[in-house]
Amino acid sequence: MLSSYVIHTKSQGHQRLGHDLPSVFQIQENIETAWDRGINAQGRLETGGIRGNQKIHWHTRAMFRLLEIPCDAQGIKHKEPGKSEADLLEYIETYFQSGVTDPTQLIRQTSLPPIYFQHAGHSLTIIGFERLQNGSKQLLVFDPSFHDSSYMLRLVGKTFVHPTPDLALKQYRRGNRYMKAYREFEILRFVISADNE
Repeated sequence: MLSSYVIHTKSQGHQRLGHDLPSVFQIQENIETAWDRGINAQGRLETGGIRGNQKIHWHTRAMFRLLEIPCDAQGIKHKEPGKSEADLLEYIETYFQSGVTDPTQLIRQTSLPPIYFQHAGHSLTIIGFERLQNGSKQLLVFDPSFHDSSYMLRLVGKTFVHPTPDLALKQYRRGNRYMKAYREFEILRFVISADNE
């Protein structure tokens, strides 16, 4: 998702990615090349190398650094139950609030890039944030382990009113119930500079 954002918005480094999204094999090759050049080289020690397998998750940062795409990585880890989730949700809320142009709207849109998000054994892409009326907070994510329904795919690019928005968003929501199983998170975000806008 970060690659598609960089390509679509023609942000810094888009020329190095080309016009098409990189395949898993291209991402692996870029990460291995980055490690060969000493960029986040400890990743090779941690994984034993990633060519020909699915171990690309967190090491995408090495690829972005190789391609000179500005990004920032942050780890969130606390022993105290609930603290990591709270810090993650606060960070994500602050991030998306920073891009809001009209804070009077109930649903606020930004042009900020998505955030790459990983916890033990899985990675997702954070595309939004919800604060519910009861005060609870949730991430809106694309999860590669789920496929969009054909119904949802037909709505892409259209303006519509959904009769049951809670049902439509269910597979995209991740709240405390999901995150409480983990105490460590890593996020990778694209850094927007004046040159990128």
